[in-house]
Amino acid sequence: MQTKEAALIKIKSLIKRFDEQKEFYRKGDDNETQTRRDFIGGFDCIIGNPPYVDYRLISENEITYFKGKYHSANTKEKYSLYIPFIELGHKLLKSNGKFGFIIPNTFLATNMGLKLREYLIKESSISEIKDVSKLKVFGNVGTYPVLLFLNKKFNKKK
Repeated sequence: MQTKEAALIKIKSLIKRFDEQKEFYRKGDDNETQTRRDFIGGFDCIIGNPPYVDYRLISENEITYFKGKYHSANTKEKYSLYIPFIELGHKLLKSNGKFGFIIPNTFLATNMGLKLREYLIKESSISEIKDVSKLKVFGNVGTYPVLLFLNKKFNKKK
């Protein structure tokens, strides 16, 4: 079992790496515009395990940043960092692209996940949501993960 101090060090390391990536994309005129320039056409498939960073560890500057970029972050509710990561992953897909993430099940039924659910219903078709919480995929960590598989809807604009 991980100590609280070790867990905090790991979380801070993840946040630092995320901040470094965020700064890389900020060098462009717009984060998403720059990302699209880097990955013209999008990805056929994205598979991931986004950071499960608690809202208490997200700074006010980051909250403002995410609210300006992601529909899923435009909520009065506090949210985990995995929420906007899901939307970003989806946006990086090409039309008809495939998406698979392992994420906490909390977005399915909480107010925190409402905007994300709205976005995903509008922009994708859900292939499968598979509950893997009984498998203890993360050891004894108190997380109840699901596998989320979806297809990005065809976008005629591209």
